[in-house]
Amino acid sequence: MAFEDDLTRIVSEAVADAVMPLKTKIEALEKLLTAQGGERQNDLLTLDQVAKRLHVSKQTVLRYVARGRLHPPTGTGQARRWRVRDLTDFGEAS
Repeated sequence: MAFEDDLTRIVSEAVADAVMPLKTKIEALEKLLTAQGGERQNDLLTLDQVAKRLHVSKQTVLRYVARGRLHPPTGTGQARRWRVRDLTDFGEAS
């Protein structure tokens, strides 16, 4: 029985050693996302949030869309939203 207990302990320690680096990486990624406002590439932003992020007025954001410089929002009326990815693409194209 002592052999089985030792084997179980050794395997448990080996698994814990293998999993800890992965857990540490996941925690680091979660912190990074949180530091960036928790946004992912498919998250949606309002007109006000887009204007603040681009450091322009809301009217300028709408002009960018009208001139084709910025992807149009999804939705209509008050439900207009831009994907974070579209703003990233806009920043790279500017």
